[in-house]
Amino acid sequence: MKAIHTSDAQKKNMLDLGPLHSCVYDHMQKIIANPDILIGKNLDLSESYKIATLDSEKWQNPAVVQKIFDLMPILPHFCDLLIAFFKGAAETWECFTSEFAPGGLIDEATAEERELTWLPAANDENEGFLGSF
Repeated sequence: MKAIHTSDAQKKNMLDLGPLHSCVYDHMQKIIANPDILIGKNLDLSESYKIATLDSEKWQNPAVVQKIFDLMPILPHFCDLLIAFFKGAAETWECFTSEFAPGGLIDEATAEERELTWLPAANDENEGFLGSF
């Protein structure tokens, strides 16, 4: 969400977010294939964000990440649940972003067509007072 909720979010065209959607999907697949990049026992939390996060930026709240790592030994099914979550999220992501897929309607649209049908990247205006923040 950070990628579209920036100071210039009002200028971004949702129809140009295909590459971002693809990166999100690829990152989910990377975690499914190797959850250790996110929750591996030998991870150094001060460095793990570099491969664990989509944008390779530091954890927004490292204390929360540390608490999850502290609790993992008493949560024997955590890894399986994490993988199931990402599998479900990836499947849903594919459904909701199919227009952006190669050969899809948005992917095949020209830059001019995307500009003519410009849509805001974020749905803030429809989220009421809270969305204005």
